[in-house]
Amino acid sequence: MEPAREKKKDRSSTSRAFMYLLGIVICAGTALVLVYAQPFDSDVSPPTEESVRIPLSEVSEIAQWYEYNAGGVLVKYFAVRANDGSIRTGLDACDVCYRSSKGYSQTGSFMICNNCGNRYEISGLGTKNVNPGGCWPGYLPSYVEDGYLVIRTRDLEERREMFA
Repeated sequence: MEPAREKKKDRSSTSRAFMYLLGIVICAGTALVLVYAQPFDSDVSPPTEESVRIPLSEVSEIAQWYEYNAGGVLVKYFAVRANDGSIRTGLDACDVCYRSSKGYSQTGSFMICNNCGNRYEISGLGTKNVNPGGCWPGYLPSYVEDGYLVIRTRDLEERREMFA
């Protein structure tokens, strides 16, 4: 009878170790979900009267979304680094579909209109709509200065009607 007790003890230890490992995996997974499901915690400088400044270290090939309060209207926009290393910015609203308030999502090197499904190569963004009257991420000019991506608040305020 002694060997049966040892087998039962071994199974109990194995089962306990498995449950412990499973608990660690669940906790780690939950932590990852909580970290990545939260709004992006940014080091964006508080907007001045003239500009919003985003550290270049925050801009990667994964689009980051931001908000600017334009007189009580939250103007949403994104910044992303294209495959060629250039930085592209756009409003999180389409020139045509903005009334749907669905914005854009990213799949690989494309930004996708969440309303009509049109896809735009990130490297081609950052210009005015080349086909007026068609879907296109709202134009948002920006420039790089002293390690920051700079967006003029005037440009954000001028497009607030797309988010009102």
